[in-house]
Parts: sequence; C-alpha cells; structure tokens
Amino acid sequence: MTKARFAIILILSLVGAGFKPARSSSQDVTLVRFEKIRSDPQLKSQLEGMVRRAVQSAFGDRAGLKPAPTEGIDPLLRDPFPAFITAKKGEKVRGCMGSLETRTSSLETEIQKNLKLAFTQDPRHPPIQKDELVGMEIFITAVGTPKAVQRLSQISPARDGLLIRSGNREAVVLPGEAKTTRYLLAFARAKAGIKRGVSYQVFQLPTATMSMMIND
Repeated sequence: MTKARFAIILILSLVGAGFKPARSSSQDVTLVRFEKIRSDPQLKSQLEGMVRRAVQSAFGDRAGLKPAPTEGIDPLLRDPFPAFITAKKGEKVRGCMGSLETRTSSLETEIQKNLKLAFTQDPRHPPIQKDELVGMEIFITAVGTPKAVQRLSQISPARDGLLIRSGNREAVVLPGEAKTTRYLLAFARAKAGIKRGVSYQVFQLPTATMSMMIND
C-alpha cells in the first residue's frame, strides 16, 4: 500500500469523565497551541505522523501503513493536551473516544490511547476492521475552557460544543452533532442519563478542530 495521506477534523462525545469546569485559562492555552499546530504545515505533518503511528499501533502489521518517522518532533507536540478522536467512514461514525482532561504524559500517547479506544472499545459501535481503513476519516479536536450558559440562544450547534452536568452525570456534545439547539440539549441529556425534572447545568465549549483522511 502506498503511503497513507491524511487531512484532520472533528470529534464527538464523551460521558462521565469526572470533569469539573476549569477555573483558569489553561485550556484556552491549549486552543492557542492547537491552532498553531493546525496553521503550520510542518507541525500538521508531524501530527499526521502521530495519528498514522496510532493506527499502526492499533492494528499492528495488519494496518499495512508505511511507518511514519519519529525523529524531529517539535517540542510543541511533545507535551500532552486533552484530545477527542473519532473515526468516520463516509457519513457513518465508526467510533469515538476522548477526554476533557489529559490522561497520559505525552500528546502522542494521548492520541494512541484514544484512537485505540475509538477503534475497538466504543460501546456504541462495533470494532473497526482493517479493511475499513482506506477512505476512513480520523477526527481530532481540542476543547477550551467551559463557560456557563445563561440562555441556550448563546449556543450555536454548528460552532460550539456543549457540556451538561447534573451531580456526577455529564456529557459532551461537540460541534456538528446536532442541527438545532433543542436537539443538542436533548441529545446531551440522553447521553448523560439525566431524567426529566432533574436540574442540570449547561456550559458552552469553545473548540479547535482538524481533519484527516486515510487513502491508498
């Protein structure tokens, strides 16, 4: 198989990460960092290499992808930041996993962990098979500091993510998962398992995104 070509976009949802809205702007720094990666061709190429190695790690030699070089990784890509990973084949989502908090010691390890979970352990979808790789999109997103929402009209389903919390129940819905604000809220409540009549909090989530396509 010829070298896989990649491009980078979106990520979907996570339930029950034990997340508490940040009191500092550290996650906004993450968005600035992610934007710099997205706008720099060299950094994007290195990030694509991380994703390619993550796919190779998930499938082993069965992936059939040309190994990406590991030398010369920019320091900006070494420290971890929270990342959502999703896989999409055509219009069909095949897997999604991620976190609002960093869970590993490096960005590459963060990507590898979440990609493998998305490929093999998303309970909403059957495991991804090797023959699905060609033509599959891999999506990545970074999330900024949650901001309390007073009115749902503040949220644009196409532009904003949403965090909903009630006690120890919570869910994240990222841009593009819902076409209307009403459905966005209903979708988030269903993900979190929040019943009718139970009070909850809603937070707006600013995001930065990139997209990748795996081709021959």
